[in-house]
Amino acid sequence: MLELLRLLTQLRPRFRPLREAPFEAFAPWCLGQGLGPLVGYNLEYALPQLSAPRALREALLSVFQETLDGNALRLAGFRKAMQPLEGRKLVLLGALSWTEALYAHMGLRPLPEVSVLLAEEDVEAFAGYARGRGYTEEVPMPHGACGLADDGLVLGLYSRLPGVPRMPPQLLAQALPKRVFGPSVFSLGLEDNLLVLCARQYAEAYQGPWVDWVDMREAMLSLEVEASSLKAKALQWGIAHAVYASLTVLGRLFVGVDVQAFLPKVPAEWETHVHRWAEAFVALPEAVAQDRHALAREEAQRFFEEVASRAPMQ
Repeated sequence: MLELLRLLTQLRPRFRPLREAPFEAFAPWCLGQGLGPLVGYNLEYALPQLSAPRALREALLSVFQETLDGNALRLAGFRKAMQPLEGRKLVLLGALSWTEALYAHMGLRPLPEVSVLLAEEDVEAFAGYARGRGYTEEVPMPHGACGLADDGLVLGLYSRLPGVPRMPPQLLAQALPKRVFGPSVFSLGLEDNLLVLCARQYAEAYQGPWVDWVDMREAMLSLEVEASSLKAKALQWGIAHAVYASLTVLGRLFVGVDVQAFLPKVPAEWETHVHRWAEAFVALPEAVAQDRHALAREEAQRFFEEVASRAPMQ
């Protein structure tokens, strides 16, 4: 399972033969982890030599096509709603920020929601504006200030970053304009995006989809993330323990992603706990092939809760 994950989630994969690959177990699992569109695209176009069952290829390719069509429709609606907005600052977070920055094709990554960070004093006014543009359905938004939806897109409004106890005040000021969505839409740089993702993963107890790890891998491989800056910000934001945990998992998941220089300094006790938990977490895909995924995930979750209860840095 791990070999399939490593090969089929690359953005520019190179063929290598895989013997007795558990495609039947991998396919439904990757769909549930937001990886289906990328895997379907790679099986059909980048790695047609792989001996995946034809029916499975066609099913995953249809997921890619549905994701492409759905993303295009949702983004067109979001762009139309945001273009007239002036005098505000909305900073893209999450799926859309990664898609814009890393993925060459709009259909390779699902966009379950568009999340934006804005000043706390702007939340109520922007929510009113969004309702006037068709986002009238109230949606629960864990860690968020407000969740709204139209008939095709969930819009998450955040005034704080999940899992970040000390959000730097200059973060909004340093965001970069994304004029394709209008004069009020901005984005973070890859380094800040990576920190935000690490903090969110920790805040959500690593229950998020595994497409997050592909986002993180591509950010690390982009060469736009600088080790000393990342470590300094991790300490400044109060998320050194989260960054250490996420990068430790990433380094085990994907061969060729060297995380050692990027790990912030944490107490030795935390290192020990995280390394034990990371081994259990990385083994989860293999548990799928053994028909014990639910039990293994519960075990890994309990293990993480035990580790997090000893987190020495806040």
